[in-house]
Parts: sequence; structure tokens; C-alpha cells
Amino acid sequence: MSKQFDLGKWGETIALQYLTKKGYTFEKANWHWRHNEIDLIFTTDREIVFVEVKTRTAGVLAKPEEALTRQKQKLLIDAANAYIEKNDINKEARFDVITIWVNGKDHKIKHIPEAITPQW
Repeated sequence: MSKQFDLGKWGETIALQYLTKKGYTFEKANWHWRHNEIDLIFTTDREIVFVEVKTRTAGVLAKPEEALTRQKQKLLIDAANAYIEKNDINKEARFDVITIWVNGKDHKIKHIPEAITPQW
């Protein structure tokens, strides 16, 4: 496995732990639809929350959230729509981003609720 893949999976685990501690209910990880993937799916009392996790190491100049292009956003929304339909979800959908900066043994988490606003 590549270091980048390992870093991404580690970041998803950190994000899962972070949101669970915040009271979110974990539903699925790495849900695939066609060629799209949703990193993490959670629920709250009122919402289903689709989470994109971006993990970067120190020294990378671009912010992690900058990797979330319009095309990637569209793919996430399409996958979320499929998940909602396949699982007969009757909650409002929300799209969050968790960014994780890693510097040696330290890391910094940033949670961006409603980072993507779909045009339903």
C-alpha cells in the first residue's frame, strides 16, 4: 500500500473518532456507487451527513479542502443521492468536510459543516 493511501485511511479513522465524540451516529465508511466514493456517512437526529475527509502532511502548500473541486463535489452529490434512494432515507442531507493537517506525531482537525451546498 502507498503512504498516501495509508495517510488517507488514517485520516478517515481520526475523522470518524472525532465526529463520534461530537455525538454523530456512524453509518458507513467508504461507500461506493459507480466510480464515486463517500468517505464517511453519519446521521444526527435530523440529518444524514456525508463527509469528505482530506488529510495532508506538513510541507504541502495547498489547503486540504482545495482538493475538493467542483467535479468532485458533483460526484459526491450524485453518490449521496444514490445512497439516499437505495436506503430510503427521509432526512435532510448535509455535506461536511474534515481536513487534517499532519506534522510529525501531531495533527490538527478542522470540521467544515455544510462545506458543499447542492443545487437540488
